[in-house]
Amino acid sequence: MATTSTTTTTTQGLPPLTNPGDNGSPAGVFPLSACEGDCDNDSDCASGLICFQRDGLIEVPGCSGVGIDSKDYCIYPESGYLVYRGNNIFGGSNLLKECEGDCDRDGDCSGDLKCFQRNGDESVPGCKGVGRFGNDYCYRDSTVVTPPPSVGWDFPTCGTVPVSYVPGEGNVYENNLQLSTGLTSRIIAVGGSKVQGSTDAFHSLPDGAAVFSRPESDGWVYVTNSESSSGGVGAIYFNSQGDVIDYKRLLSGTQRNCGGGKTFWNTWLTCEEVPDGQVWEVDPWGEITARETLAGVPSGADYESAAYDNRNPNDPKFFITTDSSDGPLVRFTPATAALSSALSSGDFTNLLHTDGPGLKREFLVLDYTSSTTGTFIWSSSLTEGQNSASAHFQNIEGIDIRNGMLYMTAKAKKLLFILDLDATTFQQSSTQSGAFDSQPDQVARIVDNSGILYFCEDGSSNAGVHGRDAQGRYYTILSAANSYMSGETTGELSYAPSFGTLPIPFSPIISVKHLSRIGVLT
Repeated sequence: MATTSTTTTTTQGLPPLTNPGDNGSPAGVFPLSACEGDCDNDSDCASGLICFQRDGLIEVPGCSGVGIDSKDYCIYPESGYLVYRGNNIFGGSNLLKECEGDCDRDGDCSGDLKCFQRNGDESVPGCKGVGRFGNDYCYRDSTVVTPPPSVGWDFPTCGTVPVSYVPGEGNVYENNLQLSTGLTSRIIAVGGSKVQGSTDAFHSLPDGAAVFSRPESDGWVYVTNSESSSGGVGAIYFNSQGDVIDYKRLLSGTQRNCGGGKTFWNTWLTCEEVPDGQVWEVDPWGEITARETLAGVPSGADYESAAYDNRNPNDPKFFITTDSSDGPLVRFTPATAALSSALSSGDFTNLLHTDGPGLKREFLVLDYTSSTTGTFIWSSSLTEGQNSASAHFQNIEGIDIRNGMLYMTAKAKKLLFILDLDATTFQQSSTQSGAFDSQPDQVARIVDNSGILYFCEDGSSNAGVHGRDAQGRYYTILSAANSYMSGETTGELSYAPSFGTLPIPFSPIISVKHLSRIGVLT
């Protein structure tokens, strides 16, 4: 399979490394701000920052430039990045957290973490970066899972699904997951470690993702975002048997690439979740350079996910969610000339990148006729869209569109909205039920006999994947064993060509953002 890699780099928004002081002098510049050096310990940094100890010119997370050789810089602590805290000072109540060092023994690490002993700059499982040469870091050993004494799930099974797959019946334990009957799992990538068939290490904090295939290839590709401060998009390539054969980076240098969505011409839209974020278009096969689209407002926003409605090819619409307290749902209409050119040539490469008459950005405004139902309009006023979002659907994340019905989740109030795009009516309901005790993240409706709407969860005591069927019954499809993903997120649920035992035409792929891991359910 030919997969030419094209990488786009930008340092937009990342502060540069500077060196206003050293060894506490001049006193007026201490404590140091983010990306300032030289610090010797955390006390040299402003509140909320840590001193990032480095050797040579290794990358400083959240900052741009290379700085001065071997100088240390203050940063905002980033989950999953190797951080040196000191040496021979840990024990008792002063224990290292995951990806922190230098540890000498397991007892230097908190909880059930273990000390990963290194001779040089070997990758530490579940962590990003290279750390200090020869230093050892605490990590989570995922090889052993002990089932909890009681599951506590009491969900009805879905009678229309073949008995070999029983959503909500969690009696399978593996890879630190508790799975529904009929599911198995395997880990296919770990952040900071090389991916099978590639010389590149998998990116940290995997999040939004999708699966692509094309007629001339007998394999497929899983395109996945990185929600780290340095962002970007990577791609894992599979053969037709589901074996991993390669990994490439398709986009670098963006910031906190969170969710996204497919286009109907099979490219990936990736969203930056930062205040000046934009929506980028990425070719899954790396043959076309990734580019920023015109879908977002010029000033940018905390964009999250994308979907489209192409039932009328002469009037396609694209929808972008915004993860902020007043973040609107954006409806984007391409420029008339760009659409005409795409339809006549069959080449949609420039559809989202060409300005001109007909290009519109509109924003959802709800009008309630009852406590849970109402009508809606699309307003050209960004302010009206922000006001409606602030009042009714703060922090919208997941979005999916099927047969003219738009599904979106608003995590702040734990709500699911279903919009009838033709009738311009909507209904809302709670996503909080059963084991689903936290914020809904990504959402997808699976076209199979069960009719289950699947949710990924963002931050809880048992983060996992949950579902709701047409009768309003809730199911836990999988969750963390022994609070393995406690307080974290399961990130993204995507679907690959079936190569396992699941009696439905897909194999779900789960990204666990906290663990920087990707796994396949079969």
